Amino acid sequence: MKPQSMMRLSCAACTAVLAGSFALTVPAAQRQGPAREGDARSPFALLGDEEAWERLPAVEQASSRRLPDWARALAGSLPRTTAAMLDLDYLYRTSAEFDPKLRAKMRWVAAQENRCDYSQKYAQADLLAAGGAPEDVRQLAAGFTGLPAAERRALAFARTMALSASTVTDEEMRDLIKDFGERRVVAMVLQMAYANFQDRLLLTLGLQVESDGPLPPLEVQFAAPAPDQKPEPAARPEWPETPPGDSPQMVDDPDWKSLDFGKLQGLMELQRIRKTRVSIPAWESFSGQLDPKLYPPDKPTRIRWSLVVVGHQPRLGPAWINCLRTFAREANQDRVFEESLFWVITRSLQCFY
Repeated sequence: MKPQSMMRLSCAACTAVLAGSFALTVPAAQRQGPAREGDARSPFALLGDEEAWERLPAVEQASSRRLPDWARALAGSLPRTTAAMLDLDYLYRTSAEFDPKLRAKMRWVAAQENRCDYSQKYAQADLLAAGGAPEDVRQLAAGFTGLPAAERRALAFARTMALSASTVTDEEMRDLIKDFGERRVVAMVLQMAYANFQDRLLLTLGLQVESDGPLPPLEVQFAAPAPDQKPEPAARPEWPETPPGDSPQMVDDPDWKSLDFGKLQGLMELQRIRKTRVSIPAWESFSGQLDPKLYPPDKPTRIRWSLVVVGHQPRLGPAWINCLRTFAREANQDRVFEESLFWVITRSLQCFY
């Protein structure tokens, strides 16, 4: 088990679990292919734009009535989560926490490694909108040769985060922080967490770029729900009485079996005393910048990865966490299943946390 950045791998694990859970909350009746002629084939039905808007929370204003297809696929079963994701997508596609062209390039690299054509085309559109040129895209496709050293390191980081986040080294993180500073590096980590989450979701939904896409970032302001309003849990299909015949009864994991409780405790203690790669801000230094409904000022969090994410990025961090919390409330998944899924994915990602 390799020493890791708690914040980085916690984000990666949460993105994988969230993406993997989304498909499970969509009713079987919705997995029927496109709802209107001309849509790309998908195992999920796509609502029309206006029908999807009717399912979503009340809107105060929106820059367009055209919804991305992933929102049309999810609005029927997870309307509040979809609304939170639209907020998240706009923020992460337009954030100026670090150079917008570099942000789009890193998104392109992640999409390439994840083999997500949808995201790759969107990243290319965002790169051009940020002032990039077609030559920039050709250079990315050919490799990073000729780019400044700091940019090459950032793009290599994006690639590793998509392929094998657990292999990012202390030295690589030190170099990135030296190049960009802690605040921007945390923004990069969050951008890559979102990129890998979104790619897994898009690949699961089986979507292709819209016929009129890539679409520009959609700025939408949803009306705040009433204080006593709680989201209705998503409708889910019944569990089958017997598992499908091709489902394994047990997955053999000799490495995990060889780790007894004493060794596990020893490894955990090593992680507790290990110096973090990114400084951990004090709650008092940033709590005044947070939405009190999301983070009550009289209830300081002690979770370190939350302090790092929200403390260094008080806009990007809370938007992501709001999306996670909204999904948890709306999906209302069986906790044993949810935690089992979390264990399987974090184990596969080599995430000690």
